[in-house]
Amino acid sequence: MSNIYRFGRFNLDKNVLELQRDDQPIELRRQAYDTLAYLVENSDRVVTKQEFFDQVWQGRLVTENSLSQSIADIRRALGDDGRRLIRTVHGRGFKFEGKLEREVHVFPEAWQSTRPISLSEARAFAPAAERVENAPLETVPLRSSPQSERNAVTVLPFSSLTQSPAEVRFGHGVSEDLIRCLSGWRLFPVISGGSSWSFVGREPSGDPGAIGEELGASYVVDGSIDTAGSRVRARVRLSRVAGRQVLWSERYDEPLDDFFLLQDEIAERIASQLLPELVRAEIDCIERRPPSVLDAWQTTLIGLGRYHRGHLDERTAEYFESARSQDPGFVLPNFLLGYLRHLRVHHQCTNSVEDDLIRVAEAAQTCLRIDSRDPCGYLLDGLVSMVRGEGSLALQRMEQAVELNPSMADARSLFAQLLAMRGRGEEGVRQARLALRLSPRDPRRSSFLSALAIGHFVAHRYDEAARCAERAALERPDLTPNYLCIASCAGLMGETERGTWALQRVHQLHPSYSAPELDRLLVSTLPEIRERFWEGLSKSGLTRG
Repeated sequence: MSNIYRFGRFNLDKNVLELQRDDQPIELRRQAYDTLAYLVENSDRVVTKQEFFDQVWQGRLVTENSLSQSIADIRRALGDDGRRLIRTVHGRGFKFEGKLEREVHVFPEAWQSTRPISLSEARAFAPAAERVENAPLETVPLRSSPQSERNAVTVLPFSSLTQSPAEVRFGHGVSEDLIRCLSGWRLFPVISGGSSWSFVGREPSGDPGAIGEELGASYVVDGSIDTAGSRVRARVRLSRVAGRQVLWSERYDEPLDDFFLLQDEIAERIASQLLPELVRAEIDCIERRPPSVLDAWQTTLIGLGRYHRGHLDERTAEYFESARSQDPGFVLPNFLLGYLRHLRVHHQCTNSVEDDLIRVAEAAQTCLRIDSRDPCGYLLDGLVSMVRGEGSLALQRMEQAVELNPSMADARSLFAQLLAMRGRGEEGVRQARLALRLSPRDPRRSSFLSALAIGHFVAHRYDEAARCAERAALERPDLTPNYLCIASCAGLMGETERGTWALQRVHQLHPSYSAPELDRLLVSTLPEIRERFWEGLSKSGLTRG
């Protein structure tokens, strides 16, 4: 289920933590935003004042005037002078009266056999990882896994529900762009559009799986396009050919402002959300056979499952090392090994910083030598340049990664962070929002929120920055950078209690945390931004001394 609520001209988009009018953001204080979100989520009943104090303010001592001010701010933002949207129920509380549409996943009856996975499920991937990964690694035989042996994907032309020429063209365009995006991931063989297009008008018994069998694919992606006025609705599903099982389905409902831009955007969003579903499906396949023989591809997936559950340890690295040794020309384990080392440095999870940084640089060069059209090498090289303080070169490398694979949400998130660090806060916010929009249930969603927080900080929107960092910390409470951002924002806003709490969390996680460690993280940040960040931390109680 999506986190977007629509009412009239407004969207309450919890993916990017915003209230929007005609898709343009409206500024709201943190308490006002949370008050509106709670009202909308409980629109079927009257919400009492005490509930607001318990759920929005979470027991902090506030007066009724604080709630009244938040309601007034919401009404002002919504233009609700007549109180038609937010009704006061005297003596009890408030009720949301807007005609509400929460985006849900509605499909034709034949498509009702699946549901989108939750964030926790995405993190967990599949039980197979737990079963296989606990076996002693050296006892599991390995064999090489050229891409030709991996399960292939075919994308069928998206159908038109009305068969209008415009819808048919749009559907075929989305399908072609989706093939391009999936091919950009360099992970699964994607059957050319020319092969799947030959089945237009002769789908056997309405069964996409039969087309997949004829083409030699293990997975089929198909969908439909429907237009109504100035809006376009795209439905898409991923099916496993064997057993005709629907693995994933989604709906996209967008305004039709620019035909080609929307076509690109929908294709990129579908590709970004398809990839973790395909990986999850592959791990499910591993579960159904004895873990006695793993090739490099399967070993990489087991390590990837651990990585998505937050394990940045040597055990995870061993899986990527093993896959790389068996298939030296396989980019993914090289990239993941380098990225894992980078995260260990970034989150202060290593005792060998210099050694890990050297390995990141080596992995970047290896990826670039293997495939100069794969974005992974450019992404790693950008991270290396960022750590070395070469901000301009890092930006260039990150931009190359995004251009090579626009649907890679991780790349956009890191690009967003670096843009902000180089003083381009608004561009950073835009890229972070694109990452969240591309992959709203991504296992690394917390890092997207962190990038959004940095962008808001650079743009001097400290309350929004702190709010995004707090949401990121809720999803990954073990990472210190989010609490440092909260502390700095709180210090700059004069919210001493909030800043003290955030620094306490930093010291709980890393009792010996030092100023040099933070300066290393900020090495590519412009001096003005770095000094402003330290100013906020100092006001909250953390000094460089």
